[in-house]
Amino acid sequence: MERSKQVMIPLVAGLALGCAGCDRTSRADAGELIAAYTRATCVPPHALDRSVSNPTREWDDTFDLGSDVAVKIGASCAAGGSLKGKYSDEPEPRTIAGADDSLYPCDLRIDWMQMRLYVRAQNPDGASQRVALYEYDLQARRSPRESEVDPAVLPPRCEIAQEK
Repeated sequence: MERSKQVMIPLVAGLALGCAGCDRTSRADAGELIAAYTRATCVPPHALDRSVSNPTREWDDTFDLGSDVAVKIGASCAAGGSLKGKYSDEPEPRTIAGADDSLYPCDLRIDWMQMRLYVRAQNPDGASQRVALYEYDLQARRSPRESEVDPAVLPPRCEIAQEK
């Protein structure tokens, strides 16, 4: 009995430590999430001030979801930025991807066939190398997957929209 306790304690401790960095997706799901983000269509950001070398990327776009429902997306890749969605059939906007202490929405892509919005969140100033990907189901109004990812495996961010 004493020997089994010695084996079980490291096993349980190892399982707990192995999950300490877990997020909402497995490694396989993270790979699928990266692939879906890469395939999705860019939602070009607008520049708050084009005269600076690294302009703030912002979005203020409306997507028609069918059945007389639309969602207006607003986001800013800056300190305190988050991604909000205001559905035409709801009185209040909802947070789609919230900012934490150092990550802000800096790239948006949409998969029109699946009605999924993909959000790349990172620190716009490069103060942190952390990058998170969020998948948001625009129809179901929920986020089924999110994961911290290696920025080296991601495509470049979408180009800033040219002003008309």
